Amino acid sequence: MWVFESVTDKEEERSVCRCNGCAEVINNNERDLKNAMNTMEFFTVDKILKHILQNHIDIAEAETSGSGAAPEAREGARHQELHQVC
Repeated sequence: MWVFESVTDKEEERSVCRCNGCAEVINNNERDLKNAMNTMEFFTVDKILKHILQNHIDIAEAETSGSGAAPEAREGARHQELHQVC
């Protein structure tokens, strides 16, 4: 399902739908990463990033990856990774 996320959006985007368990895991890891980044300590950030990458946790990657892949391809990859977590 493709929708406009806000009234000012020019392009439709696929809405993100996750089970409560997946959403909680993702939200907790995003929070942990933000807190680690606020410490401005390499080892703290590195520890959290390694955990996220090793466990294939999908954290706001689509907005920051700079990937040239089509939105459908990125969505398919995220969907596959989420099923590994759930």
